[in-house]
Amino acid sequence: HRVENSKIQSMKNAVPKNDKKRRKQLTEEIAKLEADLSQKHEEELRQLKSTNDTKVKTCIQMIAKYHGYVLELHKQMCLGTEQSMHRM
Repeated sequence: HRVENSKIQSMKNAVPKNDKKRRKQLTEEIAKLEADLSQKHEEELRQLKSTNDTKVKTCIQMIAKYHGYVLELHKQMCLGTEQSMHRM
C-alpha cells in the first residue's frame, strides 16, 4: 500500500498548480485511485476477518475436544479409584 500512496503523492506534485486543466484531470484520477485503494483495503480486511473467524472456530473446536478427552479421562480415573476401593 505504500507504493500506491507514494504514487498518489508523486502524481500530486507532478502537475504545476497553474495548469488548471491537467490539475483537474489529476484530481479526478487521484480520487479514483484512492477509491480503488479504499475498496482494496476493505476487501483485504474482510478476507482477514474471515480467515481469523475460521481459525478461532477451529481453536474452539480443538479446545472443546481436548476438554472432552480430559473429562472422560477424569471420569475413568474416578471410576477406577471407586472400583479399587470397593475391592478392599
